[in-house]
Amino acid sequence: MFSWRLVLAPAEALETVVIHELAHLRVFGHGPRFWALVASRRPDHVVWRRWLRTHSLELHGALLDAQAVADIPALESSTA
Repeated sequence: MFSWRLVLAPAEALETVVIHELAHLRVFGHGPRFWALVASRRPDHVVWRRWLRTHSLELHGALLDAQAVADIPALESSTA
């Protein structure tokens, strides 16, 4: 299962996560064979893994922002 926050990331970052997860269907763990398989499908995976680490707090903060907006009471129209 993927985090819904990935829709906020660039498509390349999302694709990197998908390739990473699919690679686990062939290779268990994160050894050299695993990363070679990921790199064969996404040669720039290191760039996008770094992007995800760098922006992880922003992506996780999106949930807090969404909750804050949901907690704002609706403005009631005044009929005075």
